[in-house]
Amino acid sequence: MAIFVIIVGSILITLLTIITALYLTNKRRLPQRKPTISEKLPEEKNYFPEQYGKDQIVVMVRDPEWLHAYWEITATKQFEFAQQFGDLWEESTPVLRVYDITHSQGENNYFDIPINNHANNWYIHVGKPNHTFFIDLGRILPDGRFYKIARSNYVTTPSNSISQEIDPNWVPIEAIWKTYYSHGLENIYSSLELFGERSDR
Repeated sequence: MAIFVIIVGSILITLLTIITALYLTNKRRLPQRKPTISEKLPEEKNYFPEQYGKDQIVVMVRDPEWLHAYWEITATKQFEFAQQFGDLWEESTPVLRVYDITHSQGENNYFDIPINNHANNWYIHVGKPNHTFFIDLGRILPDGRFYKIARSNYVTTPSNSISQEIDPNWVPIEAIWKTYYSHGLENIYSSLELFGERSDR
């Protein structure tokens, strides 16, 4: 009986050794699979469209002396231009006509800035603080006529100096002392004495 157990045990050990050897051999033959890492970057979401499909120009104030304008010209507007003037789009000059309407509402006070056909925004040096402007986007035809494509909003550049208006909540120190002097408090030199003067009243 003991011999039978030894023989069966030897056979089992031999079988386990053969199975282990086969398993390890097959494992070496299989290609090593690496974890798949996605090389694709997540798509960026454009929250603002590049174009809105409207012929428009928008002007903003950058500082007391500069404006910034951006615009869009649709193919429909170019088609309208071609119907009216033929093939003059390339022969005409694209311009920004900047109107200063600070002292009058007329359209006589302006200057032109030549731009290129590929631009869709421009920084404009006006050099005039505290002035009101608007801009026409258009083209100057070979005969000198101006064709308006779009008109902007109105903007006013801020002042580049100290305001002449005094906010009653933020009175300058000189005004405070004038108020003290006008009430006969010129002999009071400290907050403690001022407190005592007020508490006696």
